Amino acid sequence: MSYYTMPNKELSKIIRESLKDAGFSNRKDYRISVKSALYDTAVNITVINPLVRISEIEKITSKFSEIDYDEHTQEILAGCNVYVHCQYDYGIFDEVTAPLLPVAKNVFNSEKYDGRKIAENEKVEIHLIKINDVEKRLAVFGKGEKVSGDSYILHYAEDLAVAMWRFKNLGTIYS
Repeated sequence: MSYYTMPNKELSKIIRESLKDAGFSNRKDYRISVKSALYDTAVNITVINPLVRISEIEKITSKFSEIDYDEHTQEILAGCNVYVHCQYDYGIFDEVTAPLLPVAKNVFNSEKYDGRKIAENEKVEIHLIKINDVEKRLAVFGKGEKVSGDSYILHYAEDLAVAMWRFKNLGTIYS
């Protein structure tokens, strides 16, 4: 059975059950909205707990996404699609990162940290790298590796404060 043909309430219930089975609480961790959008269905999941990683929610809910493509042009066909979108609630990190913001501003605005290690745990090191005048990155190095793996784009000191909070509380800078 296609998720598109399900009533919105039923689809919402199935997604909530999947998230509940994975240990997420509808009241504490996320909000969900399922609505018809012309001939498509839009599922919006808003994470309201900063300790919840969006990547974990997306991993569970991606199976509900149904998008039909033209087999020749690979364009998305109009109608009968289910779009699943996950996002953090606006301002979710403001309160939890407030104590870290002065340090983040100091590190972000200082040239002396460019290319240097600013954090580490038993698995990885985090280095701050200036790309240009408006963009910096946090590069993640596995312990003992010479080549960087992934990186996290920073535009503001607030972005660095969020990454610092995640690293401290979740062991990763990624959402």
